[in-house]
Amino acid sequence: MSQGALFANFRIRTWLPRAVVKSLKLDVKILDPEANEQLWSKLFPLKKVPCFVGADGFKLTEQLAVLSYLVNLSGNQSEIQRLLGSSYKEKAEVLQWLSLANTDLCLAFTRGAFPLNGREPYNRKKVEDAYAELERIVQRYEQRLNDHSFLVGDRASLADYLGAVIFTRIFENLFGKKWREEHAKLMQWFDTITKDPFVSFLWDDVKLCDEPLPHPSKK
Repeated sequence: MSQGALFANFRIRTWLPRAVVKSLKLDVKILDPEANEQLWSKLFPLKKVPCFVGADGFKLTEQLAVLSYLVNLSGNQSEIQRLLGSSYKEKAEVLQWLSLANTDLCLAFTRGAFPLNGREPYNRKKVEDAYAELERIVQRYEQRLNDHSFLVGDRASLADYLGAVIFTRIFENLFGKKWREEHAKLMQWFDTITKDPFVSFLWDDVKLCDEPLPHPSKK
């Protein structure tokens, strides 16, 4: 019997839930929300992704909640402890890094990229403030990664996977080749995580930028 359905598309917040379903071999259908819009909007009027509906009608939205539920749905205790933490301290640390990536890091990216790619009106100060915030968050990651291979414990967790997913958008748009060469520790971690078989297929068609998005020229 199917364990439910995950509504997920190309958006970055759906990447990791899709990987969890695939790599933990869950009996969960992955539905394109746009191709199933009538069902999607009926079940989830806010029309946000990712969202999950169980075989019993249980519904869940918000990426971190969906991720936690899917991992626990596997029943694989070894993977549950690896991905979510094996002690109450590790669980709190994993949640801490997940929250940082899902909120602060993601929001700083959109504030910096959207005015440059035309999705929002251009505002130089807003872009510069976003870059400054990204640099502060990068420092937080590097403080940990200077002496550790992973964000929590000694093996990859959801914290690492989601962090790498969000950094992908940043490396596609805002932090070019030169910047990445100047941040060896962060990139060593990023390369390690993106080659991890649990999630590596997510990066099959990803190309990181050589140059960051330019500021629009003055007219």
